[in-house]
Amino acid sequence: MSAASASALAAVIAASATITAATAARAKSRAKILSGSPAEHGYAFPAEWTPHAGTWISWPRPEGISFPGFYHRSIHDVARVVDAISTFEPVFINVPNANYERIVKETLRAAGTRLSKVRFFHIPTNECWARDHGPAFVQRTRRGALETAVVDWGFNAWGGKYPPWEADDAVPTRIGAALGLPVFQAPIVMEGGAIDVNGDGTLLTTTSCLLHKNRNPRVSKAEIEDYLKAYYGQRHVVWLGQGIAGDDTDGHVDDLARFIDARTIVTAVESDPADDNYTVLRDNRKRLDKARDADGRPFTIVELPMPKPVVFEGQRLPATYVNFLFVNGGLLVPTFGDRVRDRQALAALQAVLPGRRVVGVDCRAPHLGPRRRPLPDAAAAARLTMPVRVAPWRAPPARLELAHADRGLAPPRRGPGAVARGRGSAHRRQRRAPAARRRRELPGVAGGDRRR
Repeated sequence: MSAASASALAAVIAASATITAATAARAKSRAKILSGSPAEHGYAFPAEWTPHAGTWISWPRPEGISFPGFYHRSIHDVARVVDAISTFEPVFINVPNANYERIVKETLRAAGTRLSKVRFFHIPTNECWARDHGPAFVQRTRRGALETAVVDWGFNAWGGKYPPWEADDAVPTRIGAALGLPVFQAPIVMEGGAIDVNGDGTLLTTTSCLLHKNRNPRVSKAEIEDYLKAYYGQRHVVWLGQGIAGDDTDGHVDDLARFIDARTIVTAVESDPADDNYTVLRDNRKRLDKARDADGRPFTIVELPMPKPVVFEGQRLPATYVNFLFVNGGLLVPTFGDRVRDRQALAALQAVLPGRRVVGVDCRAPHLGPRRRPLPDAAAAARLTMPVRVAPWRAPPARLELAHADRGLAPPRRGPGAVARGRGSAHRRQRRAPAARRRRELPGVAGGDRRR
């Protein structure tokens, strides 16, 4: 990317940081909606290690369902996460209004965060999991300049499990309008944590999530592949199988396997045959051995151990070292107080990423809930990619006890209304909110089913 393009995009972000709630409410009507798909326009979704303009997070709300009973403790842990990320790069935070912004600033000051590295957008959300409900920023180079657009996938709270989700579903287009970026509206439901890309045309995902009937019940596997290629700008899709125990996203891939460069995949393995994850991870490992990239080449596979089972109030939590976060110049990795396996995982990642500071983040908070990810790593999926100067590195706090700060919820409720999903559970009483479905046609692809 040219310096001029980087400066221009940074200026757009800076000028947009004071967007008001009223402006956000009108954003959808003001956004420039592009026809066709990103691939048709020459756009592609970059790999996560591409230099970022920053990491985007939606701040949790006390009336949300993510931290029931734990909110006032959890926000301090989220603040520590923001502080850790801001060591490496700027952080953009969605809050509903100016009063929330004031309160969040006070919380961040108490955590020692440099507010000069944080910018606020007055964009309302239902919950705080920005990787899954936030925009996918796609890019292309035209006449020597880097151009960025937003992809707005449909979002239905992980298969309709946790209504309401209307505000979350509107976030990508509102961010696009706030930044003055054009928007592609994809015709199916998709969460950012469900996929990973290698920056060279290959996308990694799972059948258990993307083929689940609670997302796109009338869309075939072949059609979903076409949408992935068209809206992420990829050429090839690699399918893994099932997700790990306790994961109520129906098996997001970012708990299982991740690209760390175009030809290398890090994957979780379980050595204990009696463990619930043993068979699932063994099957995914075999799939990776057979996988090829977009040019037909095999991948180098790096194995990471699974931590010992993490259980909260009788429920297995989806703890995994694979759920790391790329930041400019670094890698934040969840750890679980398992001295042997924590060290093995950190050492393995540092060995294959010698140019980055691999930092362990303690995720053993007593209010670590049964959602998938202790790190807000893709709170980072909604991230702009452009060269930025990385701030001088300083060690984050010794204990960053995260309140499952990527998308955690309270333990599952027992009794009427609790809904089991695979080996995981839904963590609040099921409410079926009416959701209008609309079908939109992608040129060359059969109709999809996007829940809005």
